[in-house]
Amino acid sequence: MIRSSVQVRLSALDILKRARGYTLPRSTLAPRLFKPVLMLLLSLLLSLVFDQVRVSEGQPRADSARQWYVALDPGHGGKNYGAIDPREEGRYEKQYTLQIANKVSALLKDAQIKVWQSRYKDEPHSLRSRISKASAAGVDLFVSIHINDAYVVGPRGHGTFFLAREAYEESRLRVREFNTEYRGSLFTHSVKQKVKSQQVKEVLLDLIHQRAQHESMHLAHIMNQALELYSPFGTRGVKQGDYGIIKGITTPAIVCEVGFLNHPKEGPFITSKEGMDALSRGIALGILRYLTLRRRADLMIPESLIPPQK
Repeated sequence: MIRSSVQVRLSALDILKRARGYTLPRSTLAPRLFKPVLMLLLSLLLSLVFDQVRVSEGQPRADSARQWYVALDPGHGGKNYGAIDPREEGRYEKQYTLQIANKVSALLKDAQIKVWQSRYKDEPHSLRSRISKASAAGVDLFVSIHINDAYVVGPRGHGTFFLAREAYEESRLRVREFNTEYRGSLFTHSVKQKVKSQQVKEVLLDLIHQRAQHESMHLAHIMNQALELYSPFGTRGVKQGDYGIIKGITTPAIVCEVGFLNHPKEGPFITSKEGMDALSRGIALGILRYLTLRRRADLMIPESLIPPQK
């Protein structure tokens, strides 16, 4: 339930509770750095607390009307074919995900959203390349589009996934690695103020990564609900997964499986123009709803994305 206004009272204990699970390595921070580190951490933690609370009506965030930047990742490409279309020879998941991503991109651009895509044609890109370049570009969220299949024909329905907690540590280390590879661009996109200490930057990057993982859960739920409005085959729910494509990013990131390619009814729906139009509208609506609800973006939902009456 979303409330129009909420009163918030913060104490030092509240802030420490929010920081639970993260400890500063004393041996790596000199005593002279303790005060500036503490001030930066408290400032960031306060912003995290307020960011999770709906503001009163008529009091939008200062960045509510800024240009939003969304990353779309059409799964597979090149010799990485993905799922096989059992009804049409020579057709694979990689072709359908690209078509859907292109349609989502057009819908988002109509809503004044800037779009970054990992690929625009049938070409190979490693998972590392996709996620690191998206992070370095400074996108606000990342959606990887895929189509499922099953060893035994029968399962159907879409599903959304965010990173499993067991994969957090590997993802956190990748963030640091990518930040070094792209000369600190991951950090500068996330933190506007100047920070000279590399040790402080690493601490802040860890907190930013932790925040992104929390928001990924919300993005996955909102996306799943939006797709349910457009897919007649139901939902398989929101789950956590150890997906390489969403490891190492400092913004909310999810994998979106739009359905089962080898299902006798859902497969033809996914590959049809009507089906791809519907699924792309669901994905675009999920992105816009997330930005509006969680990031309080000042966006208008285009009429083309108004959910059909069921």
